Amino acid sequence: MHIKSLRLHNFLLYKDQTVNFNDGLNIICPDSGQYPHHIGKSTIVRAIQFILMNDGTLENVVRHGESQVQVDIEMSSGTVVSRIRDKNTNRFIVNGKTIDNPGRTILDEIAETCKILPVSIGANDLENIQFSNPYGAKFMVGLTGPGRHAFVSAMGGADRIRPAWNDAKKDGNALKKSIEDGQKEVADLTSKIQEMDWVQDAQDKLAKIHGLSIKIDDIQSVMNEIKTLNEIVKEARGADNRRMSIQRAREKLANTRIEFEEVYRILVELRKLVDEVESYSASITKSRAKIFELSATIVEKKEELRSYIRQGGECEFCGTVFD
Repeated sequence: MHIKSLRLHNFLLYKDQTVNFNDGLNIICPDSGQYPHHIGKSTIVRAIQFILMNDGTLENVVRHGESQVQVDIEMSSGTVVSRIRDKNTNRFIVNGKTIDNPGRTILDEIAETCKILPVSIGANDLENIQFSNPYGAKFMVGLTGPGRHAFVSAMGGADRIRPAWNDAKKDGNALKKSIEDGQKEVADLTSKIQEMDWVQDAQDKLAKIHGLSIKIDDIQSVMNEIKTLNEIVKEARGADNRRMSIQRAREKLANTRIEFEEVYRILVELRKLVDEVESYSASITKSRAKIFELSATIVEKKEELRSYIRQGGECEFCGTVFD
């Protein structure tokens, strides 16, 4: 199928012009003596785009001083398509069927009857790359900017590379954040360990515990004295002349009771200190284990990041070079 004729009415420099085409190659050139840039070669191509591709606004194609433009095209199959454009109307007539204001897409009726078929690249159908003009891209004129980007990516295989690149970039960012968080946590733990002035307190309390052990020895001596006093009391019970001894024994027993209360208080404090030392020891062990675990994680994450970088080269999207 080919274009049989094209009629332009108020289209750019043409007031009313019909162009006939033959089956095969058609060459548009000026008559002898005409300046080649003034005969409207590109205008004919733009008119074909205007009607078949639904391309061009009224302001860009209407003849100076006119308010309405019309292009009619007849295909060798007998299909006749007309497009009428003015300030308020964008009307297509396809084999007698009128379609008003269809938007900016290529009409299915035109694509089907004129055999404007999509070009299949991979899993996507990227449509209508048959026409061009000197003022636009040399192909893909039926596509928007994002559509052209998708078409070129599909042709070069970049559409398959980009998801892998995005995943790698996402993993790299997550790995970087994990390393930074680990380093921050290690720094915080190191700072806390350095600020643990309770270690000196623990040493002081251990010294106090040593002093308490000495007092325990003194308590043993007191207990021996109590035993002796008990013996004295037994002897004094049957002898009036030993009342003074009994009185002294009672006084000493009273003093011994006071010392026992002091010993009990010291033992309670000793137990409390031992519990604190055990808690500090457990905290230090847990902190050291956490530091070793974070250090191992940082080493592992750095190795993973180096692996990503070693697989690098030059990024075709942002130009970053990994070596």
